[in-house]
Amino acid sequence: MIQSGADTRFMAAALAFGRRGLVFCAPNPAVGALIVKDGAILARGWTKPGGRPHAETEALHEAGAQARGATLYVSLEPCSHHGKRRLAPMRLSRLGWPCGLCR
Repeated sequence: MIQSGADTRFMAAALAFGRRGLVFCAPNPAVGALIVKDGAILARGWTKPGGRPHAETEALHEAGAQARGATLYVSLEPCSHHGKRRLAPMRLSRLGWPCGLCR
């Protein structure tokens, strides 16, 4: 995949959002996520205190149906842990994103 200047900027923004969770989200990593469509940020999320909810879950919830066909920028691969909620890759694949890919 060829990376554009916009990809670099949006990824930097996802990393910055992830830093909001530093110290507070243990034992999970501090992760940031953005959902972008047509160059505009539709939604954002970061791992909340205690590690839940995850960044990608927050962003997907905020974007709702607008997430379909958008691009997900996430600072760590979407969580595949099966615990209290459905697997993030399953939610992403239902939106038309292949599992393991952000686009």
